Amino acid sequence: NKSDLSVYTFIQALTILISNLALWFFASKCLVKIRFRDLDIKKHFLPSLILFIPTIATTLYTSLDKTMIGVITNDTTEIGNYDYADKIVKIGLTVISSLGTIMVSRNSTLFENKNYEGLKFNVNRTIQFVFAIGIPIMLGFIAIADNFIPWYLGEGYEKAAILMKILSPIVLIIGLSNILGLQFLVPTNQDIKYTISIFTGVIINFALNFIFIYFFKSIGAAIATLCAEFCVTCAMGIFCRKIIDFKLILKKIWKYVLAGLLMFSCCYVESVFFEASVLNTFIICFTGVFIYFFILLLLKEEFLYFYGGNIIKFIKTRFFKKSNK
Repeated sequence: NKSDLSVYTFIQALTILISNLALWFFASKCLVKIRFRDLDIKKHFLPSLILFIPTIATTLYTSLDKTMIGVITNDTTEIGNYDYADKIVKIGLTVISSLGTIMVSRNSTLFENKNYEGLKFNVNRTIQFVFAIGIPIMLGFIAIADNFIPWYLGEGYEKAAILMKILSPIVLIIGLSNILGLQFLVPTNQDIKYTISIFTGVIINFALNFIFIYFFKSIGAAIATLCAEFCVTCAMGIFCRKIIDFKLILKKIWKYVLAGLLMFSCCYVESVFFEASVLNTFIICFTGVFIYFFILLLLKEEFLYFYGGNIIKFIKTRFFKKSNK
């Protein structure tokens, strides 16, 4: 209840603190001693500040939706439905977002060494990866929403299934913006363009929330979020247009779209006829994964073979060699 707010806040803060402190046990082996007087803080302060501003802006407009729903509708049910749908959909972003973070240092090195072809190859390859993973996740969320929400959230959260379907495309949209922003604009010292793109989303999201939430409540907030994220990605796409090989991307993604649509058709039919339960949702997800990758194998998608081969090599060298020793 309301009196537990301070306890809830303490638990949230403590969880983050402990998880970050735990990293030091593993990082201590890789660290070296640095004298404070050797640090050039002034040199890095302004660039860090430029990157800090869009981070705050992103946090502001992603949490602003719930606040505006509460203020405009004065209905906690609408907030609850939107909050849960938003959190569930953004779980799908974990894999895609982590890839963008990993590639920042690699692309920064390529740019510093003036290896522009290598940088271009990395960005286009990762965009292909986002489509390969983002399309099935997006369509999968839409397909399982009606089967998943009833048993996971229970009665009173039926609207969360609708919101989940509307918000699902942000997995692909934000995945692309993370790649364009973190993998290209930031490593190539185009922080201002990255900031402009983020603030474009802030302004659009804030303006559309006022209009859409008034008429459509939480559904309006979901539509506003979708529009804002789409505009952010478009802005970054314009700034990155010289490095993106659109012909290559269009040539490749039709296979992902075809496999995704066939997967979606089967999963949606299952979702309609299967009763809402943990087991049935698991069966639908398993069916979707199998159909998607099986069709890509039939289409001889080279991207799947490339990364599949690398994963198998990694497993062999990482685990089997150790066991032989």
